[in-house]
Amino acid sequence: MKNISNFLHHLFPKKMPAARQASLNTLAVLADSEDAMLTCDQVFDLIDQYAERAARGEDVAHLMPLVQAHLEMCPDCREHYEALKRVLNAD
Repeated sequence: MKNISNFLHHLFPKKMPAARQASLNTLAVLADSEDAMLTCDQVFDLIDQYAERAARGEDVAHLMPLVQAHLEMCPDCREHYEALKRVLNAD
């Protein structure tokens, strides 16, 4: 991540608004975490915990960012997550 961060600081050397800096930091993490992406099988193993935490109002995007990233990109896993949310909300 240090290489990406250095590159971004080189492109944007001046102080920038916090929202823009946060976006650039997120891009740096995503660029460096390609190997850290979870598979559907890995997400399937974690999705119950993710859904239960979300139902309790926990910040799952912060607590389980790799699951969050996968759900944003995978319609099949996202559909499974949405079904779990419906079941948990029905209680």
